[in-house]
Amino acid sequence: MIFRIGAVLLAMAALSACSSAISDKAAGMKPVDDKFLAALQAEYVALMNAENDEKDFNDADHFAQKAIDAAGGKPVKPDAFNSRKLPSGTAAALKAAEKRIKKAVKGGADIYAPGQMAKAQAMYDCWLQEQEENIQPDHIRACRLAYLDAMDAVDEAKPVKKAAAKPKKKVFLGPFYIYFPFNGDNPVDPFNEEIFSLIISTAKKAGDKKLHIVGHTDRAGSSEYNMDLSERRAINVSLVLTERGMKAKSMKYSYQGEDNPSTPTKDGVRSDNNRRVEAVFK
Repeated sequence: MIFRIGAVLLAMAALSACSSAISDKAAGMKPVDDKFLAALQAEYVALMNAENDEKDFNDADHFAQKAIDAAGGKPVKPDAFNSRKLPSGTAAALKAAEKRIKKAVKGGADIYAPGQMAKAQAMYDCWLQEQEENIQPDHIRACRLAYLDAMDAVDEAKPVKKAAAKPKKKVFLGPFYIYFPFNGDNPVDPFNEEIFSLIISTAKKAGDKKLHIVGHTDRAGSSEYNMDLSERRAINVSLVLTERGMKAKSMKYSYQGEDNPSTPTKDGVRSDNNRRVEAVFK
């Protein structure tokens, strides 16, 4: 028994020493002459230190390696949303966040807003890691809000190009998607806030077009119950938009229950993608 305890302690000591070595390397490397990568290194070192403080050496090493790659001038991408095992109902928001980061970088955000873009990427990775653990709601929320704030700053920093006799950019009229938890009909949560803001801002550009709101469910539960649930979801979305300034007469709602799934499934199967309201200006 004493031998087994000793072996475990030795293994823990070896792991800690290994973690310390890679952490020291990440923190000690001189930043590369690239503002975005230098900022990424600093952000990932901060995440590394936070995870080391919590004795989460695996994630600390993961962030340390990303800091080392950034300091070495290597391209450092955000972690894929599906690279971690996420709790049910959380993947859609993280998938959208990853897509938004990649789109911003492709548009040159690492050049015109290097610090903000690095913060957004690191906080997305933080959100993803904390969401997988799913034991510290305050940490999940802090990382998610930090990501949203940083992405807003990136958008604000985007250079405005002067259009030279070009036609006006076509306004995206939808569909916009609002997702719900299983058996839920309340659309107000942090994951949907950006969508509500986008719908309201689009309404100002949509002229006399009306917003069509359609409620849907997944195929778990009876079709009768799901028809009622989809109606409540559509009504609640229209009520939230009305409370936030949209005129009721500029909207109309309908509902389809489980009859028009976004992702086809067998009857009785739960699906994050199918628990939704679709809204489009027509």
